[in-house]
Amino acid sequence: MTIKLSIIHFDIIHKELEQNKTALLKLINQAARQGADIIMTPEMSLSGYSFNSRQDINDYVEEEKGPFLQEITAMAARYKCYICVGLASCDPLTEAFYNTAFVAGPQGMVCKYRKINAESRWACPGEPKQNNTFTTPWGKIGILICSDTYHELMPRIVALKGADLLLVLANWPPAGLDPVEIWQARAMENGIMLATCNRTGQDLNMDCREAESCLINSNGTVLSRCSSLNSQILHVGIALINGRLDNRARVKRLADRQPGHYHDCYRNLSGINDLTSFLSLPKPGNLSIHCLVPEPTEGLLDWLKANLDKTTTNSPPSLLLLPSTNYCAAQLRSLANLAYEFNFWLFSAHADTATCYLFEPNGKSRQWNLSAGNLPMVNVGPAKATIMPFAALRHPELAVAAAKQGCDLIICSEEQYSAELKLLSGVRTINHLAVAVCTTNGAGIWMRPEGHQRWQEEQAATGQSCSFDLNTSLTRQKRFQDRIDFDQLLLQTS
Repeated sequence: MTIKLSIIHFDIIHKELEQNKTALLKLINQAARQGADIIMTPEMSLSGYSFNSRQDINDYVEEEKGPFLQEITAMAARYKCYICVGLASCDPLTEAFYNTAFVAGPQGMVCKYRKINAESRWACPGEPKQNNTFTTPWGKIGILICSDTYHELMPRIVALKGADLLLVLANWPPAGLDPVEIWQARAMENGIMLATCNRTGQDLNMDCREAESCLINSNGTVLSRCSSLNSQILHVGIALINGRLDNRARVKRLADRQPGHYHDCYRNLSGINDLTSFLSLPKPGNLSIHCLVPEPTEGLLDWLKANLDKTTTNSPPSLLLLPSTNYCAAQLRSLANLAYEFNFWLFSAHADTATCYLFEPNGKSRQWNLSAGNLPMVNVGPAKATIMPFAALRHPELAVAAAKQGCDLIICSEEQYSAELKLLSGVRTINHLAVAVCTTNGAGIWMRPEGHQRWQEEQAATGQSCSFDLNTSLTRQKRFQDRIDFDQLLLQTS
């Protein structure tokens, strides 16, 4: 059994309200007549996106019981479907303007969600505790708008509320950071299906002619996608299990959450200009990070000694990451001696015991058992580093909590390199930190994105190495979206 989702990839004409209404209603009616169970439109479908002030957008907002929404509600009742539309709306009591998603169902208006990561020139941000989910015969569905999904805690809260399908209304051009990668990561890290309805055409300040709408499954695979110069309806089927949306991936992914480790998420650092002083962090500077992936036929220590000259040519301090292996006591002593002799930090882990090791240039060494839930935070030269297994990095809360403790670098322990590891490690850098991982079959270093650009990354395959110079003065410049329902996030059970 399947349900039919119709995504209206719409060419929105900026400030042409009536023209957009006529065209959009025709497309919605077409989708409904073709048997759609759920219909989506892009963000701000009637007005276009770019406005400079309240005065600029004043003539293009829709009242919450306005004629367009009344017509949408009547169509949803007539065709017994759910219609989700994105509009600039006006609150009738306060006259505040919002970027809003409305959902009409067979029984009337069932959901209203106001974008939290709202446009600062004219829009009031939505409340973090608003209900952005609605119940259908197939299960619970959630709503977010465009750059809300840039901030990982917002999709996570939708999943915690029990939604197995997330609808995202967007005006997101493909320049710089690829939104599809963000949406893949949000589906993957929460174990939910995610559908995005983007737009096409040119807005006042954005070129969306190559923007994509898509349906992504719970493991991050894009099942269907659409990019078109003209308006187009993307029809996709969503398979059900016993008449319900599949919740198995979400339940499994959320089962190993550890909310007791997430409390630093709620820290408010918005008024702190100097994180180094406020959090007593190491003096910022450059840390040269190297990941080494030897051939499996070579002895790790022999390969390391042979390649040290090649990997430590940059001026110190340096951090070397090695893949996990089954170390004996003598090998651990050798690693400590190498770190001391060549004046670098060296990180590795024991493959079977989940014990990780950090050897310091001064000859000292430290070890932690990550299976016990320890997430150590240590100074590595000019960097504050957090060490965690990839199972922990899968949960977005931990990266936010680490960043709010001043973390510059996450050192991740994992045995195998994978597409999931690569994508989620890159996405975590949105928290203005770096991530480094070294495994037996690959390695990667990911650095925070600049502005709206994609994060930087260096990768290595077996028999190779990769390196990156981390400037921790950049990772101290952090900014967070704190309009978050932290009560929901920190509940011990979901």
